[in-house]
Amino acid sequence: MQSTRAFIAIEIQEPALSTLGRLLERLGKQLPQVRWSTVEQLHVTVKFMGQIDNRLLPEICQCLRLAASHLEAFEISLANLGTFPAGKAPRIVWAGIGSGTEALCQLHTELDASLAELGIAREGRKFTPHLTLGRVARGQDPGEITRIVDKASDSLKTQCSVDEILMMASNRVQGRMVYETVDRVTL
Repeated sequence: MQSTRAFIAIEIQEPALSTLGRLLERLGKQLPQVRWSTVEQLHVTVKFMGQIDNRLLPEICQCLRLAASHLEAFEISLANLGTFPAGKAPRIVWAGIGSGTEALCQLHTELDASLAELGIAREGRKFTPHLTLGRVARGQDPGEITRIVDKASDSLKTQCSVDEILMMASNRVQGRMVYETVDRVTL
């Protein structure tokens, strides 16, 4: 059986992409111990599916088309930065979604239900739309990371249009994740 590590996402477009690029460059200088995403990797994951049997790809694409048919193009805003997990040593640095959260949550809920019928596990925790900006290695100073991320949060005020939903495959190439578009649904 051939399989694909897959997820459904929205890509970040301009002007948000340039704003995030500048932010990542600045944070990279202040926190070189964090493994920062590249601007090409930036996306909001709507539904992570993990390893899926390639024979399910056409049915998953159909589920995506049906769920997206209930949406029109919309805007999202990026409004803050933070870290996961809350109250513990940071492992992930993220950018939060302000406006547009409702549309993303609706899409996630519809996809979670329809994909469960195909045997793809439902999400076990509450869906919180965000962009993963960086991954923190163990043993880093949590106070320094939190302080710098909190200070940089004020500079993140941008938005972008969402006019398509993507089904993506991810592969590890030379130690980095590379994403490939499997299907694209225009809103």
